[in-house]
Amino acid sequence: MTNPTVASVRLGKDSTEDNRRLNSCAGGVLASPILMDVICKQVPADLTSGSYVIIWLGSDNDKGAPTEWKQGFRAVGEVQSVLPEQRTKNDDTTISISVGYVFRASINRLDILRDAPKSYYWCSSLPIIGLDDRANQTARIFDETKDRSSVGAFFYCLSQVDQYIAEELPRVYPALTEVFNYRPSDPVGDSALVVASDANSKSSPAQKGENVILYGVPGAGKSFTIKRDYCDNPANMEKTVFHPDYTYGDFIGQILPVVSDSTGMLTYEFAPGPFTRILRKAFWDPSQQYYLVVDEINRGNAPAIFGDIFQLLDRDELTGRSDYMISNPAIAKYVYANNEDKEKVHSDNLSKLRRNGLVFIPSNLSLIATMNTSDQNVFTLDTAFQRRWHMRHIENDFRNCVFANEKLLDTGITWKHFAETVNQRVTDANSGLMSAEDKRLGIYFVRQSDIEGSDARTVGAFADKVIKYLWDDAFHFSRSNMFNTRLKTLDEIIDEFENHTGDDRFSVFEQEFIET
Repeated sequence: MTNPTVASVRLGKDSTEDNRRLNSCAGGVLASPILMDVICKQVPADLTSGSYVIIWLGSDNDKGAPTEWKQGFRAVGEVQSVLPEQRTKNDDTTISISVGYVFRASINRLDILRDAPKSYYWCSSLPIIGLDDRANQTARIFDETKDRSSVGAFFYCLSQVDQYIAEELPRVYPALTEVFNYRPSDPVGDSALVVASDANSKSSPAQKGENVILYGVPGAGKSFTIKRDYCDNPANMEKTVFHPDYTYGDFIGQILPVVSDSTGMLTYEFAPGPFTRILRKAFWDPSQQYYLVVDEINRGNAPAIFGDIFQLLDRDELTGRSDYMISNPAIAKYVYANNEDKEKVHSDNLSKLRRNGLVFIPSNLSLIATMNTSDQNVFTLDTAFQRRWHMRHIENDFRNCVFANEKLLDTGITWKHFAETVNQRVTDANSGLMSAEDKRLGIYFVRQSDIEGSDARTVGAFADKVIKYLWDDAFHFSRSNMFNTRLKTLDEIIDEFENHTGDDRFSVFEQEFIET
């Protein structure tokens, strides 16, 4: 079956009354067709009787002034005749159109980008007329032989803005039924940029990619959770740490000067960052899961560091692939560069991506970040950023700590007993002043080596890590609730803790805490 010829026709200032007439329609299937004659120049020879036209309500002036109607696609009609049939480039040509279907409201590019941004890419090279304020009348054929010119994608976009179009329009024009077969997952649609597979290529992993932020108190076991639940294989990971001076260039990549070892010549080359390096690995090995781990994500300006990659964090619920794509030729050139170790079909598909300069996160790449909620953050994560991540709370449960029942230094108190008692005091003392939960001691706040033994180094390490934290942070505004009031400074507290032995070390604390 031959696909019907589809064109766009813009009504300009010579068709003001037709603009008004279509704009006044309620929309839907018309009981009787609206007949109109549109006079244009440079009408394509392929536009003939039986062609279908998508009609754009255009401008009625040459100055780009607002019109009384919303400019955009508003109706679909069938060409009755094009006269004269034999014409030159500059002849006035009359296109007689029978309009049988009117959209309920005009649809422009912004409407499509709002409701069908992925599919818009695949029809973005069609003559989507009316994107400027010109008042002249034009007719343009939709040529599917060109890149990004899918008529199916175009009608799909329209149907995402107006849900009735896909159901009603084929009833009026059955020949257009085929154009509604497009779906975002079709090979000619949104998935055309996804690496294709054949009988000789490996299948994609069952697990889908995700964005996860692990958050909890310092030492709750976030890094341990990454190893246990996600990945402990360095070959499948890239790790980085955000900090106040960390930039988009550090994370994504940047152009840097390079001196050739052989010639001594200075050149400038793209140096990929951890995001771009792991992205390349994921694309070239779709049978494996890959992970980008970002520690301390809230210690840097995360939205600025992610930059345009922020758009890719929206993921398809079924596949785990990015909902959207961005144009970033520098990343595309590095990620999709030829890899001779892989199959040619795989290389060819990535070559198409490279030519288009488009980037997205594949379904086999997950982003895992950690966040200490107790940090006095340099930057906070706004709602728009956080909603693109699954927030996973890491419970501060001492049943998960392998040395929970080890005695603390040379005392008779276990690490679990000490930390749980401190945490209860933190919650009680700081209620109403700050997020008490954030100031608790994590189960791995210390290492096992920090509590084993009573030599000066171990005792000093525990004092400098735990006692100092309790004084400076956890009880900064309520020190009398934790510490012995006869000790006025941190120096005095640490000195007494280090110079006593056994349970006497706890004399630095408030009496009720000691009894507990």
